[in-house]
Amino acid sequence: MNHLSSKRLWIAAALAALLGAALLAPAGVGAVAAAAPGAPEFSGSAEYQFHYGFKAKDITGDSLKLRLALDGDIGAMAGYHVDASASLSTKPELTHRFKLGEAYLDVSLGPLDLRVGNQLVNWGTADGINPTSVVNPRDMLAVADLDIAGAPVPAVAATYYFANGSAVTGVLVLDFVPSAIPGELAQAEIEGKPDKFRDKLEVAIRGETMLGGHNVYASYFYGWQDLPAMWLQATVLPEPYPPVMMPHLKYRRMHQFGLATAGTLGDAAVWLEGAVTVPDKLDELDAPPPATMALSSNDPSFQIVAGADYTFDIGTGLFASAQLIYDSANALVSPYTQPGQERKAGVYSLLVTRYSPANDHQLELVGLVDLTGRAGLVIPRYTYKLAQAVELSVGAITGFGDDTSPLGAALPVARGVFAGVKASF
Repeated sequence: MNHLSSKRLWIAAALAALLGAALLAPAGVGAVAAAAPGAPEFSGSAEYQFHYGFKAKDITGDSLKLRLALDGDIGAMAGYHVDASASLSTKPELTHRFKLGEAYLDVSLGPLDLRVGNQLVNWGTADGINPTSVVNPRDMLAVADLDIAGAPVPAVAATYYFANGSAVTGVLVLDFVPSAIPGELAQAEIEGKPDKFRDKLEVAIRGETMLGGHNVYASYFYGWQDLPAMWLQATVLPEPYPPVMMPHLKYRRMHQFGLATAGTLGDAAVWLEGAVTVPDKLDELDAPPPATMALSSNDPSFQIVAGADYTFDIGTGLFASAQLIYDSANALVSPYTQPGQERKAGVYSLLVTRYSPANDHQLELVGLVDLTGRAGLVIPRYTYKLAQAVELSVGAITGFGDDTSPLGAALPVARGVFAGVKASF
């Protein structure tokens, strides 16, 4: 089957799923409610979205996504969940893939809960940007929607609940799943990826309790960094050509120590989350220039997020959230420094407001400001609920700043408008 036929097939399938979901949406809740107790429950979604870039004067990205999930119980003590997705993109190039998401078995043994299989382990108290949530590999912050996506990992997780309300969770990851390598670096040869089973193992532990009316979490992780360390090294070419600086990448292990808390202050929710990361040292990163130029560091780094949200009594309720992010490695947007530049700590502010002027209508404004690099992204979005489970959204991406900061450097490509439709069933 050629690319054109494949593309048409995917588009037809996605549109059929969108239409079917739209037709079934009004009866969706009733259908779920009518399911027999303990019977498997199917759910899913179909969505299409695109981004039109002002600089390119063309559609710079689009995506069709189909997602299906199955949940059910096995007796009174066990349950299961399986989900999978398929996607098609025609911009910037034609790509399609099928991906198994989470697929796990839950078992409850009194005060002990077990989860075995491909899973997401979501830790942390902050909203979206969680320094302590490192069990799953995370992609870089997507400037189009300020989202950080994680990938499931094969693992065994166990949580023991004490009578006083405290709990401890242990996670054994059975395979190393790296993050997607950004840009052209994905074509480079990467050293250090483990091949023996015992070398692939990762371990995480978290304890939680209540102190002064606030939830408090302490965590530890020992495993592999999601992205490899990187440096440029001079490669000698035959005469008369001068040496060329070639990129080298290598995976390494790390320790991470985390602390998080969440609670309320009056009618506002407040949170504080931070983590210190200590990577294994690589001699190549300490080699003197100009023969070697390090784009990663051997130094420990730390990230702290403090925030609060509050709903103001205005109309139907105006939701507002504000977070302050300190990142000593300034790797929130770009994981590597530019050649010849010294990486400086980054301080960011993430602001979110939402308001529903009427039923089925929602206005949202999201802003990310680089306070040290004097750059920022602003993303207004309008969402209209066409039916009970069908949403249409339109928005824009704009901002300010120049290429002296990682956020400003991403602006020219990000500026534009976007639209999408999503049907859930």
